[in-house]
Amino acid sequence: MQRKRHTPDFKSKVALEALKGTKTINEIASEMGIHATQITQWKKQAQEGLKGVVMLYQLVLGKREKSVTRLTRFPVESYPQYEA
Repeated sequence: MQRKRHTPDFKSKVALEALKGTKTINEIASEMGIHATQITQWKKQAQEGLKGVVMLYQLVLGKREKSVTRLTRFPVESYPQYEA
């Protein structure tokens, strides 16, 4: 018997359903026709992926805040005035 290959869309749909927590893993498994262990693995992968996204977002946001702080550290009056 050949292994069944699932698309990333299907995996994310199943993982999202598991993350919602409205149904048990076994309920999702019977509805989708896949093993509960597979759902648990996809759920873990989704959680790890979300952690990475959040960390990346915080990193980007942190850098943006630092650059804004750097730009606004001195009041405008302290910059040299140039006459045109």
